[in-house]
Amino acid sequence: MAHRLESARQIRDAAQKSTALFMPAFRHRFLPAIVALKNVLVSGKVGEIVLFNNVFGGPAFDMEHKWFTNKSIAGGGSILDTNSHSIDLFRFLLGEIIGEKAVMHRHFKTTDVEDAGILAVKGANGALGSLQSSFLLGVGTAYIDVIGTKGQVKYDYLEPDRIRYRLTGEDEWQDMSVTPSDGFSEEIRHFLGAVAGEHALACTITDGVRVMEITNAVYKSSQPDVSVESLT
Repeated sequence: MAHRLESARQIRDAAQKSTALFMPAFRHRFLPAIVALKNVLVSGKVGEIVLFNNVFGGPAFDMEHKWFTNKSIAGGGSILDTNSHSIDLFRFLLGEIIGEKAVMHRHFKTTDVEDAGILAVKGANGALGSLQSSFLLGVGTAYIDVIGTKGQVKYDYLEPDRIRYRLTGEDEWQDMSVTPSDGFSEEIRHFLGAVAGEHALACTITDGVRVMEITNAVYKSSQPDVSVESLT
């Protein structure tokens, strides 16, 4: 939402004084597949959630020469840029995060931020999450894998027409068909519906600031091999 936590909070304060609507662009939560995955989790089909694994990364080697890896402009690297969506997905699917740590590394030689990172988070419900991102993966990878006490459900972004689940004692995966989408059209439709007064915003300024707070906390507490200052 911003390159610094202070800026995000200033945006929040301005938005709260305004009559306009403000919605952070966390498109992933609007994907039909993510909505279906949440319904599975809420139903209790896979039991109490124990582990949440998410990876977003790919061969984006040109990031070394873009503003995304310039700390003065971007505020951080792959964790702030990419894992912001991961944090929002964890909160959307499983609830609030009450603890976070991270490790990160800089492979690029000309940048001053991390280009690979792993966040470990803990939800208020006890679920543990591993949120991974990188600009340097030789193979594009994007998936969510959730394991509970009664089974497992996962979504591979490279197989956008289904989510898969397997329950305790079952050898075979079961497929649930979903509408393939990148989430942008659903996100925009939802926002326009809120503007028209049809419903309240499902993603708010509070969600945007909370992601920045969690990211800021791991930047302050982690000591990577490259100086990554606090977002504050």
